[in-house]
Amino acid sequence: MLGDFGERKLDDNVGCWKNWRSRQADRKVMSGIYIAVGSNIDPEVNVERALRLLGRFLVVKRLSTFFRTAPLDRPEQPAFCNGVIEIDTLLAPRDLKYTALRAIEAELGRVRSQDKHAPRPIDLDIAVFRNRVVDEPGLTIPDPDIVRRPFIAVPLYELDPKMLLPGLELSLATIVAALKAHTMEPLEAFTERLRRIGPASSPPTGPARP
Repeated sequence: MLGDFGERKLDDNVGCWKNWRSRQADRKVMSGIYIAVGSNIDPEVNVERALRLLGRFLVVKRLSTFFRTAPLDRPEQPAFCNGVIEIDTLLAPRDLKYTALRAIEAELGRVRSQDKHAPRPIDLDIAVFRNRVVDEPGLTIPDPDIVRRPFIAVPLYELDPKMLLPGLELSLATIVAALKAHTMEPLEAFTERLRRIGPASSPPTGPARP
C-alpha cells in the first residue's frame, strides 16, 4: 500500500500519466535519460520497490546489470547495490529530480542529512538527460560522479557504450578505462528479476568493461 507520498503525490497525477503513457504507443519513445540507482539498506527490496514505483508513472526502457559494490571510504557500512536504468519522461530535468525521484526516495524512507555518505534505502540520481548540460543550484547534469565512480560509469557504459558525455565530449569508454579498479560483483539473478518487472525485459547489448 502506498504511503502519504503515494496518496498525495503519485496518485494526484495518475490521470496525467495514464494519458501520456497511452500516447507512447503512437510514437517512438526517445532514449537517453539515465538514472543511477543505489541502495545499501535492504537493497534488493528497496531497489525493486523503487523500480515498481518508477514504472507506474514513467517509461522504464532498459536497465543495466546491477552490482554489489563496497561503500567508498566507509568500510563499516553494508555493501551497496548499484545500477543504471534508462527511462523516458515528459518531465523537465528539475521536475524529474524533485517531483518524481525525491518523492520516491521519501516514500521508501530516505532521509537526507549533512552526511552525504550515510546508508540509504534508495538513491535515485539523474546521471544523463539526453544531450542536456545543466549547472544550477541543486541540479548538475551530467552527474559529476560519472567520471569518479565506476559503479555509475560501468553500468552506464553497458547501456550506451558509444556515449560521449555531454559537455565534456569525453567517451564513456575512455572514462571507464581510466577508472581505478573497484570491486563490483554482478548480481545476475537479481538483475533478471528486475527485468521481469515491466517493459525493461531485455538485457542491454553493450559490451563489457573495456
